[in-house]
Amino acid sequence: IPNPIYMDLPMKNFIDNGDTEKIILNVGRLSPQKAQDILIKAFAKTDNNGWKLIIAGEGEDRSKLEGLINELGIQHKIELAGRIKNISDMYSRAKIFAFSSQFEGFPNALIEAMYFGLPCISTDCPTGPSELISNGENGFLVPMNDVDSMADKLGILMNDMDKCKLFGERAQKTVEIFKVKNVIKQWKRIIDECLNTTTQ
Repeated sequence: IPNPIYMDLPMKNFIDNGDTEKIILNVGRLSPQKAQDILIKAFAKTDNNGWKLIIAGEGEDRSKLEGLINELGIQHKIELAGRIKNISDMYSRAKIFAFSSQFEGFPNALIEAMYFGLPCISTDCPTGPSELISNGENGFLVPMNDVDSMADKLGILMNDMDKCKLFGERAQKTVEIFKVKNVIKQWKRIIDECLNTTTQ
């Protein structure tokens, strides 16, 4: 049974009405597991004029990532934002969510991004993303460590707001199962089965 989506997270629809910015968002610890270096290299390969990559999180790879950003000469386009208390504000501001992990268990950040109606790109890492994203239907899956594939899919979404809207709407429908009321139903069914009772 999955963890439920935090009840206080506001749900939004992907409507380009001026509330969102040209932000690609990544949320996760700065660590080898999250492989933000792949995302940074991919972003640098795109026609990123007017766009910004924001990575929310802290960790042992900060110095490595700062060095990479400096090496690529894109300091003004990428922000390592550190820990953010009200992450829902970032989901609300962003237009695209990108996930570059090497492996995942239960990918909370990806589920939250989909709940907010963000079009998502994720590596097809072991467990997690492929259970949520059907490639080309409600988001994009790319091979792990494939900078060119990540850059290609980023470029598609950066230049096609209609596809972003479609992916965002489908993503929200996909993660409805993680709403509290639906997770409670799953727990109730399991408990009833254990007690050998019949649900009324």
